[in-house]
This record gives sequence, structure tokens and C-alpha cells, in this order.
Amino acid sequence: MPKRTDYRAAANRSAATPPRPREHARRTTPVRTTLDLTPELHMDLTAWCHTAAVKLHQPEVTKAAVLRELVRLLVVEPEGEDDRQLRAELSAYVELALLDQRD
Repeated sequence: MPKRTDYRAAANRSAATPPRPREHARRTTPVRTTLDLTPELHMDLTAWCHTAAVKLHQPEVTKAAVLRELVRLLVVEPEGEDDRQLRAELSAYVELALLDQRD
């Protein structure tokens, strides 16, 4: 005769050991972020992109590429001392600008 499983004992064993917390999966697909700009800021950013494209001898510099680089400057750990100083100054400038916006 086949051995029967003691379901009650199995349930008691699983209740005694709490489940391990699951590690959250890292997102691998890009995340879309939208940004509302005033018409003046939009026009100034567009003009800056056109000027940068000419300086860099590129057919186009997109607003998204510029914003990605600005975000990287703020949040990605810099490699060299000059990069660290630039990041610190940029972070301080943005923080002050945000404080001014609150008033």
C-alpha cells in the first residue's frame, strides 16, 4: 500500500518557517518620463539643442539625450575628482533652484 502524505504535518511545518522575502526583479525596460515645459523653456532648450548639434557636427541633438545626460550628471557616481566636483556643484545649484521655486 502506498504511503499517504500527512498534509496536516506538512502545513504545520510550513507555518513554522516564514517564507523568505522575494527579491524584487530589476526592471530592464526603459521607463518613460514626461516633462511639461513652458513655451519659453521649450524654445530655449530646442535652440540649445540646435546649437549643440552644430558645435558637435551632428545632424541632431535630441532633447531626450540632453535630459538623460543631465540626469546622469546628478545621479550616477562620477569616476574622477573633476566629475565629483562638477556633480557636487550641479547638485547644490539644483537644490538651491528648487528651494527658490518653493517661495
